[in-house]
Amino acid sequence: MDTAAQATVVFLDWLQSKRPHLQLGEKVSLLNAAMGSQMEGWRLRQQCLIFGDSSFTIDVIVAPISDDMLLGLDFLQQNGVVINLAEGTVSVKGRVLEARGRRTQDVSLDMEGLH
Repeated sequence: MDTAAQATVVFLDWLQSKRPHLQLGEKVSLLNAAMGSQMEGWRLRQQCLIFGDSSFTIDVIVAPISDDMLLGLDFLQQNGVVINLAEGTVSVKGRVLEARGRRTQDVSLDMEGLH
């Protein structure tokens, strides 16, 4: 999850490994605020994201980022996501997911099972 990202972004190579015949959508330009640079990406409309037994249909941007996926504000706001740092949980449309943080270069969250 990236609350500074306006859009959900998926790592190009990761997605192509899962969908080798992927047709890229319209070309877009992304601003990398942390590095002060821009990168090229492609918008894919109406993509299905699956977390546990829940599925969500959203537009995503595919780009050469360093993470597999960044859930941006578009997804977080559209789905009423609540991040509870004190309890280490993330709620999506009222369903609670356990979150474990792991530190690499950046902080990312692993989501494990719906409760």
